[in-house]
Amino acid sequence: MAEFTYRPGKCKKVYRVVVVRKNLTVEKGELALFDQIRYFFFITNDQLLPPQEIVYFATNAATTRTTSSN
Repeated sequence: MAEFTYRPGKCKKVYRVVVVRKNLTVEKGELALFDQIRYFFFITNDQLLPPQEIVYFATNAATTRTTSSN
């Protein structure tokens, strides 16, 4: 997990970007086919919460929206 600040070119506001790297193994049955690295970016204007809480809130909010809309 990493974080950095980002300011779009024509914007005066600075945003916080939290990045999560996940190492995934693609499998077919019990056979591991290949490894894959995925990066997930969470952009927020919250400068106070720890990065773990930003990720937790964002992933749970997305899951709640997806399951409640069905």
